[in-house]
Amino acid sequence: MRKPFYFFLLPQYWFPSLFKKKIEEHDQSEVILFDDNFEMIPENLAWLEEERKVLEVKGLWKTFGKFVAVENLNINMYQGQIFALLGHNGAGKTTTINCLSGMLSKSKGKAEVLGVDVFKNPGKLRKMMGVCP
Repeated sequence: MRKPFYFFLLPQYWFPSLFKKKIEEHDQSEVILFDDNFEMIPENLAWLEEERKVLEVKGLWKTFGKFVAVENLNINMYQGQIFALLGHNGAGKTTTINCLSGMLSKSKGKAEVLGVDVFKNPGKLRKMMGVCP
């Protein structure tokens, strides 16, 4: 989300945990936090979630020993939309794609493509999508 040019002077930048808001609890173990870095779902795309025409990733983690490559990734990619995964070198972009395509196993988290669990049904997933490294 766009921030003002003086974003680094704001208290939210230096103390983000003080500005997070607890909105919804699903169960004892899963709490969803919304803050300035969270973008709400546009109304014109909400129906795609209801019809499960979305790639939905919740709490994806990938660790290599003590090294954390992907930490608690939560994203939705909607059918018919263009999605770009951007970040600096070592941000976990390739690791994320490799986990979602079944080339790497996840450490923790959930992912569904059009209602198909990525990690429980990799064969069905490979019929729907592919990755060219």
